Amino acid sequence: MPRWWLWGRNARIARDAAYWHTEMLEAPSAETQANFEAWRTADPAHERAYREVEPFSALGSRLASPVRRAPRASTFTKPAFGVVIVALCLVGGFLLFIGRGASPAYAEVSNYGRAVRTVRLADGTIVALDRNTSLSILITQGSRRIRFQSGRARFDVANDPATPFVVELRGGTVRSTGSEFDLVADADGMRVIALRGTASLSSSDAPQASDIGLVAGQAMRFHDGRLAPISISRDERLWPASRMAFDDTPLADVVAAANKISAPPIRFASAEIGRLRVTAVLDLRDTRALARKLSATFGLKVSATPDAIRLSRVPS
Repeated sequence: MPRWWLWGRNARIARDAAYWHTEMLEAPSAETQANFEAWRTADPAHERAYREVEPFSALGSRLASPVRRAPRASTFTKPAFGVVIVALCLVGGFLLFIGRGASPAYAEVSNYGRAVRTVRLADGTIVALDRNTSLSILITQGSRRIRFQSGRARFDVANDPATPFVVELRGGTVRSTGSEFDLVADADGMRVIALRGTASLSSSDAPQASDIGLVAGQAMRFHDGRLAPISISRDERLWPASRMAFDDTPLADVVAAANKISAPPIRFASAEIGRLRVTAVLDLRDTRALARKLSATFGLKVSATPDAIRLSRVPS
């Protein structure tokens, strides 16, 4: 058997395992569960590959290019929707995200799944990606750069005055040292919506001109290389207000996202609770319902007042 055939087979199994790992994160239907079991038991190599995905996924190291079809198999029906897969075989990309031995190459991050997804970068920045969103990321010592391709994303930029966070997009660039903003690509260009702190915008038509400062509550549009102020609705500022997917995310990050769009806020009785890890698809629009779900999942106690919801450990 030629060696190239084995390499191709192993790569295909690895991709299939990553696909199924993502499918099983999102409350699979009975049909999807049956299809997964048929794939997993069809070959011992499938089970081994699936187990190897989990450590990489838990670290949230890298999201790879989308897979638009299910693994090939003759014994079950193939789902038709696209998904985001967690790369497990590109070690260079893995090191890039966890900040060890990073190579000067951009890592592709895409979301073609059914829910908004969050990614924590090596510098601590949190990125929420809407469906059909694609971007490239380069995080190294002394450099924080993003190439925004399509869709919509929210950047909660980790504060680092010495290393600006730079996003390259159609028509110009956005710079920040520690703020929060949305980027939206549409038929008329790019929208930048400032949510917290200050971001600096520069147009590709006038790269030598002074940057334009954008403060919380303001928005600008890049169109044909020019910048123009625009108004935004409340719904725009509240995005994402629906389901979000979290992959091994600290509970503190999940609750922080929910508290921005819903009330009353959820509070922790201790910092230890915020360090619990979450892998789930959650609706963040109702903090009371979210607190009940988290309570059932982690065995926590819920104490509610009109002003806040408190999660605490159940006394042993």
